[in-house]
Amino acid sequence: MNNQNEHRGTLSHTSESNRLYGYIQVLPLLRGLFASRRACTLSCDVQPRNGAPVFVAVHGTWGGRATWTRRDSKLLMELATRWPKAGIYRFEWSGVNGERHRLVASDALSEHLNNLAARYPASKIITISHSHGGNVVAWASTRLTHPLSAAIYLNTPFIQVLRASKTSSAILRIVLYFGETVVLVPLMVSIATLLFPRQFWPYVVGMSMVFAVLALSQKIVPPRIQAIRDRLTIVSNGTRRIHKELVTFVVGDEASAALGAVFFAHWLGRRTGILLLIAAFAVAVLGGVQVVSDSTARQVGSILVGCCLALCFAVLVLGTSAYGFVNGLVALDSSVTVTPAPVGQTDFATVGWTSQDGLRHSLIYESSEAIATIVNWLDSELDAGAGVRY
Repeated sequence: MNNQNEHRGTLSHTSESNRLYGYIQVLPLLRGLFASRRACTLSCDVQPRNGAPVFVAVHGTWGGRATWTRRDSKLLMELATRWPKAGIYRFEWSGVNGERHRLVASDALSEHLNNLAARYPASKIITISHSHGGNVVAWASTRLTHPLSAAIYLNTPFIQVLRASKTSSAILRIVLYFGETVVLVPLMVSIATLLFPRQFWPYVVGMSMVFAVLALSQKIVPPRIQAIRDRLTIVSNGTRRIHKELVTFVVGDEASAALGAVFFAHWLGRRTGILLLIAAFAVAVLGGVQVVSDSTARQVGSILVGCCLALCFAVLVLGTSAYGFVNGLVALDSSVTVTPAPVGQTDFATVGWTSQDGLRHSLIYESSEAIATIVNWLDSELDAGAGVRY
């Protein structure tokens, strides 16, 4: 009885911690600060027989309860009908819309795929992923010891992180410094005024603490962001160990259009900010050589620098709202973009928009046209067209 009570207490504690973890990930400012592998699991619905292929379904963002990854979904039932001896697995991860979560999931998935390949050496391993689950698969494939036979991506906006320029680190540090100053100084003044009215020493102590926090932040945050940036650069541009890949998109995919707009805003904001800084420097030079008056140079320079900082903060807010605070900082430190296909050679299929299928970003796996395209492509890739039925 005591063991049962202890077990129930442990389950209750775990459930509460998982619930708290889920609430934290909903907040854009905190999203990505905490990423854990405990949400990454591989479940087996059907084991393969006689060397039949193994299908691994990977859901996308916020898809932890996705029904299409289960064996009774329209897509997987069609695959099971065509290959009745095939194995069906589903990989589940946190689904949180943040780069660190996808990196953690890709690490876990690469281990699971290697284990599957070792367990079923005669079977071909095929992944089927939706949305950002495709990034998880693509990034995981760069660390595989056994290459995948095939990978199918459904409406995946492939994230590419480019190498940062020499000005990126400076922009990140400037935004961190001014952003923290804007928050910490008023907070310190308010606390000192409220708790210690008409006393000078609390302000001295408070400002000392603010400077200490700013210095510590400059020492810790940029290197960590750059480490995440370097990992994203490697996995998004690395060599994927996949024999054949099929990218399937629906016409008018909403997520890809929205993400394209976000990354374009990043690109435009970064370059506009640099131009504003150059203009501010030029105004200062003109004021120094008396081409314009000192007062005019200071006013115009202040406005240009203020506009530059406002743009940087706008880029940070946009990145934070879309992908969390960590990704917002990464976007300041590097060039991030989204592409319809990963780097390299892939097969591509565009699914038409039909009212009958009710196609949207999250319903491509219900499309009869998309399913037929996938089955026909797999039929040729698995040499099933010659009459071989697993």
